[in-house]
Amino acid sequence: MREAARTRGGTMGVLVAAPLERVEHLAGAVREAGEDVWVANVDARPYGGDCDWTGIGTRRLTSPVLWEESVRTLTDTLGCRRLVELGPGRTLAGLIRRIAPGTEVVSGDGPGALD
Repeated sequence: MREAARTRGGTMGVLVAAPLERVEHLAGAVREAGEDVWVANVDARPYGGDCDWTGIGTRRLTSPVLWEESVRTLTDTLGCRRLVELGPGRTLAGLIRRIAPGTEVVSGDGPGALD
């Protein structure tokens, strides 16, 4: 079953359709990460592995991305000095450099780029 929700992002709405089963699967993977801290871009707050990841993932379907706030949580609140962008392109790295100029940003096309 697919759930669809309308989200607000910037000046345009985006129709998001995602199977809730996938949200549950991703939530399980994050829980298994253990002691790691993750910043949810739905509210820019840090979370540990034992929180309600399914709820956060579901809220993400209907909430705007708080990108700038999330970067500031990583760099200011958590003290991260190096951030990694994985995937094609360098758009997020450029945005991070504008938000947190003193932060080193490493970009790569996938996990293999970090070896």
